Amino acid sequence: MELCETYMKQSRNKVCGLRFDYLSSLLCHADVRSGARYFLLDCAAGLVTGAMAQQLAGCGEIFRVFRGGCPEKALAELDMVEADRKTVRQLPLEVLLSADPLSLEWLKDPFEGQPAVPDAEIEAQMALRYEARLNRTKQRRADLEALKARPVDGLIIVAGDEDPDLASEALQTGLAMLIPGGRVVVYGQHLQPVAALQGSWRASGQFVDVRLEQLFTREYQVLPQRTHPHMAAESQLCEGYILSASKVVDHSSDAPDRAEPVEQAGPRKRRRP
Repeated sequence: MELCETYMKQSRNKVCGLRFDYLSSLLCHADVRSGARYFLLDCAAGLVTGAMAQQLAGCGEIFRVFRGGCPEKALAELDMVEADRKTVRQLPLEVLLSADPLSLEWLKDPFEGQPAVPDAEIEAQMALRYEARLNRTKQRRADLEALKARPVDGLIIVAGDEDPDLASEALQTGLAMLIPGGRVVVYGQHLQPVAALQGSWRASGQFVDVRLEQLFTREYQVLPQRTHPHMAAESQLCEGYILSASKVVDHSSDAPDRAEPVEQAGPRKRRRP
């Protein structure tokens, strides 16, 4: 909570205007719990990632997707233990969208296509550097295999105003990996795109419990006979919106198949009066 308030005072845009009450509501709506797996897009300087890692308490997996850079400022300042940090696995979105992920530079073997050099001819410093690159590539491939091993239990999207395309691509990718009954939560700073997404979810029939919420938390100055909310020029009336839903499986296409035996059955016998 303290770190979230500090970021809000220093730079509201870097954390997508995410207040502490919205952060706690995100974790609640997404049902973040120990032992579960989550698909996450966090453009709030790693603030959501750190909060989820602390909630998992070292048991579970967070697959954080990114494009370009992946800020970890919040993860470093939270001073988490090693077990909590290991729950976070970071993957570029381009790797998940690619038909051949192993062909991308991010997952390529650093020694692929290079002639074998005897260990005696490699300097000690270069040998350590090559070993670190090789271990990093192995870890990246292991993270990708872990994500594709089984579906995720929850999907969380937190993006700023300048990342609408990134949020849309991450949402579609995450929905394909979400289990039936899994929770999906989207945070946005403006009503129009979130409300449009709410309408499309309700019309699709693939989601239930679709809710669009806005929190109205205000800090009050308590004085004798003149208690009033704090008023500041930079304060905003509408800080953001949270859209949440549960994914379901549509069996409407199977309805004609189940109705065939009833249509092929013979005429019902007439009862005697």
